[in-house]
Amino acid sequence: LIYVNGPEILNKYLGESERAIRDLFSEGRANEGKTLIFFDEAEALFPKRGSRKSSDADSTIVPQFLSEVDGLNGGGDIYVLLATNKENSLDSAVTRPGRIDQKYFIPRPNQEGLIDIASLYLSEIPVHEDCLNQYGDECNTHFVNTLVENILNEDYVITHAITEKGTIENIYLKDIVSGGLVNDIVEKATDITLDRDIETGVIGLTEDDIIRGVYESYLENINITNEVSDYPPERIKEKIVEFINITRDEVFIYNE
Repeated sequence: LIYVNGPEILNKYLGESERAIRDLFSEGRANEGKTLIFFDEAEALFPKRGSRKSSDADSTIVPQFLSEVDGLNGGGDIYVLLATNKENSLDSAVTRPGRIDQKYFIPRPNQEGLIDIASLYLSEIPVHEDCLNQYGDECNTHFVNTLVENILNEDYVITHAITEKGTIENIYLKDIVSGGLVNDIVEKATDITLDRDIETGVIGLTEDDIIRGVYESYLENINITNEVSDYPPERIKEKIVEFINITRDEVFIYNE
């Protein structure tokens, strides 16, 4: 497996992103046996050409990728997999027949799936001694439950949606949940932990760090609607036709 985080491969220097793509496929060809090259957040690397005003690198990155894929000739031991939350943002040449043309929809994780994902991301993080004293071997389980419960918290309204029948629905943080969002929350929580460790010398993740990590993610996603447009919540049966931004007064305030 060769894992590629789409945004991380982008390089401001001319030709470097294209070289990185060539190197990935060269590495795959050099491997013995079957190789899967997995591009995560593929929309960052292969957007519709001309869709990003800040850079015209797309006009060279996408063709480089297509050249490598076409060079596989539909056979051999190299397989290419793309993951994206924004299928409509991908360049149409990438997904045309004969290239990346098999599509599989993976729904957003339910509560059980969230527990599994959170368990994975929290498993190796040192915890604060207070949690160990209170929960012992169940400390990690407690943190996982804390994270999931806060993601599912319906105080975290990020926007409102108007359906074609004229009804107004709240859109919650839980409605845009993904493995990437959970990872982002854990990273935020560990950053809070590290800052405290540096300032006070107190080591380890706390329950409050997790709650604050979820809250910071909530604030970042207020009135962001693109993911909801692409993949509306299953609980909303009617088509969403418009969004209404939440006001400052509607933003949930977290008090420690």
